[in-house]
Amino acid sequence: MRGQEFPKLDCQYAGKCSGCPWYELPYSEQQQRKIKALEPYTVDAFHPVAPYGLRERMDISLFEGKLGLYDFAKKDLVDIQECQQVVPELNHWIHDFRKQLPPVRLGSFRLRIGINGQRGIWMDIPNVDIKKLLEEKTYLMSMMNEGVHIELGQKRKALLLKGEELKLQDDIFYPWFSTYQGEDFQPLPLFSKVGDFSQSGQQANKIMMQVLSKMLFDLPVQNISELCSGIGNFSFFMASLGYEVDAHEWNLASLKACEKTLETFSEKAKIKFHRTNIHANNLEFTKKWQHTDLVLADPPRSGLGKFVDLFANYEAPKYFIYASCFAETFKKDLEALKRFGYKLKRLDLVDQFPQSKHVEAIGLLLQD
Repeated sequence: MRGQEFPKLDCQYAGKCSGCPWYELPYSEQQQRKIKALEPYTVDAFHPVAPYGLRERMDISLFEGKLGLYDFAKKDLVDIQECQQVVPELNHWIHDFRKQLPPVRLGSFRLRIGINGQRGIWMDIPNVDIKKLLEEKTYLMSMMNEGVHIELGQKRKALLLKGEELKLQDDIFYPWFSTYQGEDFQPLPLFSKVGDFSQSGQQANKIMMQVLSKMLFDLPVQNISELCSGIGNFSFFMASLGYEVDAHEWNLASLKACEKTLETFSEKAKIKFHRTNIHANNLEFTKKWQHTDLVLADPPRSGLGKFVDLFANYEAPKYFIYASCFAETFKKDLEALKRFGYKLKRLDLVDQFPQSKHVEAIGLLLQD
């Protein structure tokens, strides 16, 4: 497969910031390395998106006045003014955030641009600093007055003004990302928290939905069980195409976010969400998926783990679609699925992580 070429990224932090470890490689070489990382499996299609400017969210660190990403040794923080991997609107947000950094020594922050341009931030800082900011009020109020939605702490609680007091409240969701719906791929807002996981950006996500649509098109399936459904990125898209979807997710906040999205979704009857731990030998869960036509899994980097072992005791569905951004886990789980007769029939790669080794792999497996 011949590699595509893009203009070389021109970044003043190259060789220092660890965010783009493959910066020096021509894009065609990056493509070939990503394809090779999936061997012995054959890649049927590689989908480049863009060499940079894709990300609509960014995780960034603060330490003693420096704001940026760590160096390759993970010891020193590289103070960055902007990042070429993010969309322009997010760079503007980073620039404005730098003007008014929180009065804390250290912390981790997720900055996000929503589907309508709104700004959000998840501030993962020590509890003692959260308490001080809430009591002091001035800094947080100044951000809120500028229209910034703020989440604080490990539980990502939303900051609200009630009367004259600042309060933290759980389960506040806004449309920070979009999936797609229908054969014409119209955007569908997905509700979530700022700190929740989503794909990195809309451009790559649309390509992923196009790949999934083509895989599903010729398959004789109607019922789909989805594992690790998150905030419903794949779930709502598949239901919009007319499939009956049982979506399984363990994170309670993600499920509540899906219920919020469901309020505005036109095909409500086509989708059901279940709180399920796929690693537990759950009889009710097993009853649901063993009668399904197809399983779609988009697990975290740790992969499917013990879930694969359930196939030893129950009849496995004929079709399986597996999505992963981690090549090592992808290959490990596919090898495990071979024990139950699954063979990879098609493999697409969507490159939503240029300048790094990561790539989104979407594989269609059929049982002999």
